[in-house]
Amino acid sequence: MANNELLMNANEVVTFLQKPSTEFTKDDIIRFIRENEIKMVNLMYPGGDGKLKTLNFVINHLAYLDTILTCGERVDGSSLFPFIQAGSSDLYVLPRYSSAFVDPFAEIPTLCMLASYFDKDGNPLESSPEYTLKKAAQVFREVTGMEFHAMGELEYYVILPDENVFPAVDQRGYHESAPYAKTNDFRTLCMSYIAKVGGQIKYGHAEVGNFRQDGLIYEQNEIEFLPVPVEQLPTN
Repeated sequence: MANNELLMNANEVVTFLQKPSTEFTKDDIIRFIRENEIKMVNLMYPGGDGKLKTLNFVINHLAYLDTILTCGERVDGSSLFPFIQAGSSDLYVLPRYSSAFVDPFAEIPTLCMLASYFDKDGNPLESSPEYTLKKAAQVFREVTGMEFHAMGELEYYVILPDENVFPAVDQRGYHESAPYAKTNDFRTLCMSYIAKVGGQIKYGHAEVGNFRQDGLIYEQNEIEFLPVPVEQLPTN
């Protein structure tokens, strides 16, 4: 019987390998890169400022690719976290294969993976956001016997010129459709990109808060995500 996670999955790596992302191995990633003519690999990880950082690798040869996927790379922890001193700043970022996705915006074919922090002795960095969340999920599991799942939503405004064509009623944009809602196509395009990089979307819709002011339209939109185990959250 077909695995439901594989059917109609938007992530190119999942559909190519025909296995759930949680089962990806290093050999799987290498095979995908070789057979899909991927030229670059990006490792991505959150810093102390909450922003996602990126380390780019040009794939020179197979041995170098294997080293990247096995050992990751050293980074300067004191430049990433304010609580790490320069004298003990050697950290390493290692890829999490389950997070692999093809960058839909890159001109050069690029495979991206989230990465985990490790210290110079090869242990997970105790203070990293990902490992802190992982420890919290483990304690929650031990204490309650339940799994810790989480979800989120994106709410945002799109601002565009008011052409006074099929105007929507101010503050009445909830689930509005075209032609009264002007930015639904942009929202659905965003949703398709999010799905391609592994985001688990519940739905998207126009929100209440639309209004017109000074020749501009302000349209509120929402994209909501499905609950997933916190260890699998794309941004952790």
